[in-house]
Amino acid sequence: MNRKCHTVVLVLLGVAACSEGSFPNQGELVGTAAAAIKLSPVGVQCLTIQIQGSTTINQQFNVSAEGGTVFNLTGLPTGADTFTAKAYALPCAQISGATPTFTSDSVQVTVASGTPANVTLTMKAAAASGQGTVGVDFPASSATPKVPTLFAIPTQNARPTSLANGPDGNVWFSETFGNKIGRITPAGVITEYAVPTANASPYAIAAGPDGNVWFTEGVGKIGRITATGVITEFLITSTADLYSGIVAGPDGNLWFTEYTRNKIGRITPTGAITEFSVPTAGGAPNGIASGSDGNLWFAEEEGNKIGRITPIGVFTEFAVPTWQAGGISSYPFGIALGPDGNLWFTEGGGGKIGRITPTGTISEFAAPSVSGGGPQITSGPDGNVWFTESSANSLGRITPQGTISEVPLPPAMGSQLQDIVAGPDGNLWFAYDMSNQIGRIAP
Repeated sequence: MNRKCHTVVLVLLGVAACSEGSFPNQGELVGTAAAAIKLSPVGVQCLTIQIQGSTTINQQFNVSAEGGTVFNLTGLPTGADTFTAKAYALPCAQISGATPTFTSDSVQVTVASGTPANVTLTMKAAAASGQGTVGVDFPASSATPKVPTLFAIPTQNARPTSLANGPDGNVWFSETFGNKIGRITPAGVITEYAVPTANASPYAIAAGPDGNVWFTEGVGKIGRITATGVITEFLITSTADLYSGIVAGPDGNLWFTEYTRNKIGRITPTGAITEFSVPTAGGAPNGIASGSDGNLWFAEEEGNKIGRITPIGVFTEFAVPTWQAGGISSYPFGIALGPDGNLWFTEGGGGKIGRITPTGTISEFAAPSVSGGGPQITSGPDGNVWFTESSANSLGRITPQGTISEVPLPPAMGSQLQDIVAGPDGNLWFAYDMSNQIGRIAP
């Protein structure tokens, strides 16, 4: 049987070097490089790359067969480095002691800060059995990482959290620490409006059916702001409830979650509020979205469920298959209607992206970089679903069929990623919490 060999072509794009203290030569500097991988054979689930230079690093990447993945190589030593790769038919978490399916030759290349470098590795089947072939193709040398445009928020330490595509053609956002609502034009001009209640901690935000923008407050209120910045507040309860979502419903009202009080709320454009208790005690509803079926769907962060509520208040709950070790919730967090008519959600503790049909069938897709940090999700302008990956400082993209890829952001921008939304200009907009910026990037 003819055993085929394939190559790994690795293009390190814009290696960013950083140092601690004073180094005598370039070879002791370390940095980060963005790279992309396209894996062709069915069955390979994990790729490991070893780089030996002034230091030795070993990194693992879960990959999707016949899918694409973009990732960061971190701690990369500049200077003369030796690269080797191995591929396994197991998830990275299970490869300890396992025999790789494919291995590569070792190749030495000089890595310099800010300079693209090509590393070509020939991979062969590890066993002489004539089994399938592997081809790993990184971007051509002409490819460059997507680089977003960042806009600084005038108020210091505003901590932007949530974004909404406004009815006025702008993007609106909440400033949880700044106690303001911000508006940013497609050109990046920011205007801010102070919330009347002191320390209200505005959180989730959504465009309403009435031409206004609505938001939740951590002091038990719902806020409404007009296109000219006039704010009205409506009291739900005196109990603080910071982690809440809000969305325009199919019935012409706004629907919101009450994380701490375990309720789903409905508010009319005139401010009349009705509340419905979530059936699962301690479910802690967070993200909420309007479904293609005319109902509202929400993520139960502590209950490990996806909930559905009709406009008249009838609940149905669906258990998320993944649990963490010890029966701990996978923490479903953000949820959004996808371009395929299904609901898509993030699992902050499960490391997965979930998809649920209007009838309640759940599928999950491994996305290891989705962990902690309250990952959010949105339907993109390109027909895919996009999500934030705070731990990897990346934006994730998943096709309706479940193929995941990542768009790493430049290391210098590293800060807590929060919400993401498709803007009226065909771009994706996202919030950098601790660096106090709003980002814009083409899909």
